[in-house]
Parts: sequence; C-alpha cells; structure tokens
Amino acid sequence: MLKAPWSGSGRGVHPVHERPLPQQTLLWVRRTLQMQGGVEVEPLYNKVQDFAMEFWAEGGKVRYEGLSLFETTAGGVYAGNLVATEQEKEARLAAYLSPTLLPDVRTHLTSLLNEAALPTWYTGPLGIDMMIVNPLNTHLATLPLQLHPLVELNLRMTMGWVALQLTSPDEGTGTFSITQQGGHYQALLNGKPMIHSPQAHTPFRTDGCEGKNTLK
Repeated sequence: MLKAPWSGSGRGVHPVHERPLPQQTLLWVRRTLQMQGGVEVEPLYNKVQDFAMEFWAEGGKVRYEGLSLFETTAGGVYAGNLVATEQEKEARLAAYLSPTLLPDVRTHLTSLLNEAALPTWYTGPLGIDMMIVNPLNTHLATLPLQLHPLVELNLRMTMGWVALQLTSPDEGTGTFSITQQGGHYQALLNGKPMIHSPQAHTPFRTDGCEGKNTLK
C-alpha cells in the first residue's frame, strides 16, 4: 500500500497488486515525491473491517469518545460511516474479535496518549484508525482474525468524529456518507442530503461530545 504523507479520507492511497509498478503508479509516486518529499509504504492487508477509536484532546490529555465503523472502496477511498450507538458498534465488532479485546486496547491507547506529551495548544478530535484483518488470506471461517491497532493517527476532525456527532439513541441505526458530483461534495445522512443553513454557525460543537448528539 502506497500513501501520500499529506492526504485525507483515503484520497492519497494507492493499493499495489503487481510488480513491476504500473506506469500510472510510478507517475503518482514521482509527483508525490516532488510535492510532498516522501511516500509511505505499508503492507497490503487482507482487510475484513475498517474502524477507528475517536478521542478528544485538550491540555495535553485525551479522553475516549467512541467507536467509528466505516467503509472504504476497493481503492481505499472513504465511502461512509455507520451511525449507531456504542453498544451496536461494539456488537458488530464482537462478531470478529474477542469482546474483551477492544476495552483493553482502548484503555492501553488512552494511557499511551496521555503519557505521550501531546501539545497543550491542541484542542480537538484525535482519531486512531484500525482494521480487522485475516492474516491467512483465506475464508472467514478460518478464524481467528487479528486486530491491526494503529493504522494511522489523525490529529484533526475526521469523518468518524462527524458520525459520532450525528448519533442519537432515539433515531436508531443509519449511515453517513459523502458523495461527489460535478466537483462538489454533498453530505448524506441515510442517503438524503444534509441541509446546512447559511445563517447558522458550525453544526457541531467544538468541545468533546462524550457520545451525545450535539447537532444544533
């Protein structure tokens, strides 16, 4: 897997399935090296499920806010998020992993981040992307699967953070996605366009949501 150091939502990701590299991929690598000074090279895993743990950073410390379950295209581009309660998301991941693993990882990551001396000037979301992988590259019946606990760390607002803000226990399970048409992006909630009033301020609070719906 080739990644541009500066990218977002999978738009700087290039899966590589053949050698030598195709000419189009080589051109992308040269262009990225010229513009960004480097290219990340990572293993291409047999992925079963993408997800993330979302945190809120403030004063050099973090607190856990919730899970983000999301889908990507075959090329690694962001496709959409599940909008659901924490209990629902945990239940879905429990189909692949031991139910005790995620709480242990969450506790360990929170401890590591709080010991990492994060910059005190940063206040905002912090997301850690993860994935469930099949290490044997065979059918899912050949469990156990494995957890990749740190694909990347995003010190910014992510699509997963937005999905957390949209979660309401009273509205059931849904989806959040982004579409592009004619050079314009459109946010969709359950397949319907989200309308933002020009007179309103930002639709999300800028402090921690603590798992609550914070839409204005």
